[in-house]
Amino acid sequence: MSDLPIFLIEGILVFGGAMAFALWQIRDVNKRQEERRRREGEQADAQD
Repeated sequence: MSDLPIFLIEGILVFGGAMAFALWQIRDVNKRQEERRRREGEQADAQD
């Protein structure tokens, strides 16, 4: 029997997991950058 289908399924699952993790991290970084920009903007408004 050929093990090719199992290797393909495993490869797709690993690749999908890695992509999901990468997208989650990018989303988290963007959210933190936006919060930082907002805080810096509030501080600049308070100083004016």
